[in-house]
Amino acid sequence: MYVDVEVMDKTETERLRGRKRWKFDMKSNPDNATELTAISLEIDDESSGVPSVKIVSKLRRVPDWALNNLPDTTYEKVKFWTLVLSGVVVVRTILFIVFLLCGGLCGVVAAIGVDPDPQKPWPKWRTWVAAPIMFFSRCLLFCAGFHWIEIDDRQKTKGQMVVIAPHTGLMDSFFITWYFLPSPISKSAVRNIPVFGSLCIALQTIFVDRDNSREGPYSRKKVIETMKVRSNDTRFPRMCIFPEGTTNNGGCVMQFKKGAFAPGQPVTPILLTYPNENYNCACSGRNGTDMSLIRCLFQFHNRMKAVILDAYVPNEEETANPELYAKNVRDYMAKEMNLPTTEHSYPDMFLGMEGAAWKEPYYFDASFEMCEVKKSYGLELDDCKLLLKRFSEIDKEKEGSIGLESFKNLFHLQTAEDLYTRRLLAFFDTADKGKVEFKDFLEGVALVSSSSTVAEKAPLAFVFSDKQGMGFVTAQNINAVAEEAKKLGLIDDAAPYLVDDEAIAKFDKDKDGRLSLADYEELVANKENIIEPALEVVKSQFGVCFESIKKKVEEDRDAKMTGGEI
Repeated sequence: MYVDVEVMDKTETERLRGRKRWKFDMKSNPDNATELTAISLEIDDESSGVPSVKIVSKLRRVPDWALNNLPDTTYEKVKFWTLVLSGVVVVRTILFIVFLLCGGLCGVVAAIGVDPDPQKPWPKWRTWVAAPIMFFSRCLLFCAGFHWIEIDDRQKTKGQMVVIAPHTGLMDSFFITWYFLPSPISKSAVRNIPVFGSLCIALQTIFVDRDNSREGPYSRKKVIETMKVRSNDTRFPRMCIFPEGTTNNGGCVMQFKKGAFAPGQPVTPILLTYPNENYNCACSGRNGTDMSLIRCLFQFHNRMKAVILDAYVPNEEETANPELYAKNVRDYMAKEMNLPTTEHSYPDMFLGMEGAAWKEPYYFDASFEMCEVKKSYGLELDDCKLLLKRFSEIDKEKEGSIGLESFKNLFHLQTAEDLYTRRLLAFFDTADKGKVEFKDFLEGVALVSSSSTVAEKAPLAFVFSDKQGMGFVTAQNINAVAEEAKKLGLIDDAAPYLVDDEAIAKFDKDKDGRLSLADYEELVANKENIIEPALEVVKSQFGVCFESIKKKVEEDRDAKMTGGEI
């Protein structure tokens, strides 16, 4: 059985040195939903033609966190027209708006003349004025079809910080407000929204800027200080946070941000699930916040289950390492729900929204994780947005990938069927799908950037120089690429990059006048600049310059800091 999975112990060098086919006999690990155990691994290496077998221990299966197709069944249509014609939806909608305004009014009154210092506790009267918000939150849930809610409260000790996962949408916030009336942590822009901003202030929200600002009242440093103060003072309401930082379809637990765990205080984990049979109210995929609310109003009844676990008390190692603390709490919550984990986070959501907003929407494969992209290639979210735009320009067929035809046009090749075109495509096609996907494209861009080593770049230069696609290069091949780069204006002079037969002979182990990849890598180690013409041509055809992208991102950030963007 051939499967698309990532082998955890397969090195980058192995991947670059040859195209391999991986064959597995597998069984699932019942103790870990994200792990598969491989019994045997068969490698068909085209370079040697000799298969070998070895044992590998773990494979990683990545869940799809965003997929949420809206049902359009006969049953859904019957429900829709029944609730419309009976007037139930109209009554629900009117009551929902009334209760929302009532809660907002309480927030406006409670926020009048409030001290902006988040580290000062409120007087009792303000808390009493804000208290009805709990009641109105439950009314909102009732209007949305959550007539009764199953709650399993296992608290023995209470942490001042409440963490909720998986975060699926608006209903999570209504439930937490009703059950705890806590202080959420939210982006500072919310503070300026009429009524809703006052409501957040009434909940004693801790506001934070999501940019890289280190100073000011909403800086990350200030927020962590405030969290530490409130964690040790029971005069404040309990704080709550959705540590994933974004919503998903409820089928997995995404990466937790470490900010909520920086104070090193005990946290109370809350598991929220919506075990509806016909409709998933999660705000993900095609189901935005507005559509989620509308579809909830058109259900006879919506189910919600909340499990409130006992406080998770960090050990010394977790207290000293917020990242470890966050990961362990995430894994603990996922195990309780028997859900897989994934390293996706809110940058994945933003990038996904960017692609989905196009005229021809682009949807990312579940295996694409921004944290891995950043760790492996050093690319930030802004870099990926620009590269995604370029990727869409190359993808002429709008299939979400670069096939042979688009690849041929990209590199101005004569035919999509020749061996050279296929081998060059195969170099970027890490999954052997016969096409280059966005993650492959990112890897190619990162490979020709200044952040990659010469040894990492050499295989790409070799494949690009091998115009016959035969698995070797000659002095003529190398010099032809240098002349091509000069003709395109990518280098000033081809002379520094030219080689003669004598230079080739020094590294030609089998003395046949041509270099294998291993021979070529030794040549490059001796004369590093020889790969530059090939890499410059690749960069020009990709239509991106990694350094110029970095410069553009820095200019955009400078504009924001100087008031160019609010």
